[in-house]
Amino acid sequence: MIFISALQLILGFFLLMKGADWFVNNASLLARKKNISPFIIGSTIVAFGTSFPELAVNVSSSFQEANAIAIGNVVGSNIFNLLVVAGASACIAPLIVSKSIRKTSLPNVILISFIALILCLDGSLSSIDGGILLFIFVIFLWQQFKHRENETEMEITDPLPNKTNSKMYGGLILGLAAILFGSHISVEGAKAIASAFHIAESFVGLTIVAIGTSLPELITSLVAARKNENEIALGNILGSNIFNIGFILSLSAIIAPIPTPMAASFDIFISLAISIIFLFLSRNLKISKASGCSCIILYVIYLLFLFQQYISI
Repeated sequence: MIFISALQLILGFFLLMKGADWFVNNASLLARKKNISPFIIGSTIVAFGTSFPELAVNVSSSFQEANAIAIGNVVGSNIFNLLVVAGASACIAPLIVSKSIRKTSLPNVILISFIALILCLDGSLSSIDGGILLFIFVIFLWQQFKHRENETEMEITDPLPNKTNSKMYGGLILGLAAILFGSHISVEGAKAIASAFHIAESFVGLTIVAIGTSLPELITSLVAARKNENEIALGNILGSNIFNIGFILSLSAIIAPIPTPMAASFDIFISLAISIIFLFLSRNLKISKASGCSCIILYVIYLLFLFQQYISI
């Protein structure tokens, strides 16, 4: 039974990654045909596409009444994005942080994390709370597009492949289908493993599920960093974090109220603290290789803390 559950989880993650890859590639091609800037592609289309695994897993978790996995997935993914995805990307090539990113996107990540923490302190994230987060997300999205309209857009020099629109839309649909099916079986596998080993679902959500659903962000940002596409790499990371809380967590709460015990609120506080640390590391308008390595070490310490917390239960 455990072997089958583990296979379910692995197959689910594989479908999530492949589905996100198909979705992002085709969505980016369609956007580039319309001359949309790299940062907009990174912070919206790529960020939303690579966050689709989190979205699908959370919606599936909400309907399956696995709320601990839902909130753990969002918070764990955000922590993984900032410490591992950004850290590993910076280890390949220092991440350049533009002034506009430091003045808007990074503060927005901190602000929406802070608001989510406040809303969770009463012990639950209600449908109304979800609506508040969703409203804030829409404002951030509008602000992002409005702010970038007045800036000089960086051109993408890579030639567009000769691919018809019908093939691109077909890739979008195929990718979405793989994501939806992968999310369902991965949640089933995660729940079965947690039950078999008597592991708290929140711990599984913060670690196994969060890392698994964040693999698309990791792969996308590493590839972008290798190509010196700093704006796509960083836009993907920050956009994903805003999307995770502002859209995914809010939608999960609207579908079904999410209980937020003190442990869940503490995890959101950790995510908020890491966002503030990330803002501090970018004070020189870049995330250096040394800072990137420090982020990865900090994530290892965080995992050890989680493990110790779980063992002590």
